[in-house]
Amino acid sequence: MSKQENEVVQQKKPTITVVGQTPIEIALGIDFDGKTTAKKLYEFLELNPGNYSRWIKSNILENPFAEKNVDYWGFDIDVEGKEVRSSLRKSEKYQPNPTQDFKLSANFAKKLSMQGKTERAEQARDYFIAVEGKLKEVAAEARKAKIDKLTITSRELTILAKERR
Repeated sequence: MSKQENEVVQQKKPTITVVGQTPIEIALGIDFDGKTTAKKLYEFLELNPGNYSRWIKSNILENPFAEKNVDYWGFDIDVEGKEVRSSLRKSEKYQPNPTQDFKLSANFAKKLSMQGKTERAEQARDYFIAVEGKLKEVAAEARKAKIDKLTITSRELTILAKERR
């Protein structure tokens, strides 16, 4: 491929817009519907690939705090990674042993990432703690600004009252 052809190919690569997403949502590959997959989360957490089925069972299917069709939606994928069958419709193509995956809501994926015991899960917890700390700072600044505005308004009322006398 010539240099010009290579430049044209590189220019045609699709770009993904992640405006309004947090770094953790970007890392989890949260889509436009606000969902990721269990496989993406599992890979993000850098868990042992051989334990995926057990992890699914204990963290999603048997999770007493997870609600099917609210927090997660099951589907089967073929060997090429394409969705084959939703848990809600008939099989579109026969596959004797499809791989099971789940769409996860962003909030549920975040909860699962925080309960992990890996370095990546610790990074997720640290991130959420930092975000909470920043939110507290912003809230405190907003309260102070509101109090300052009320104080100014109170002073203005006092001045107006004196002027009317």
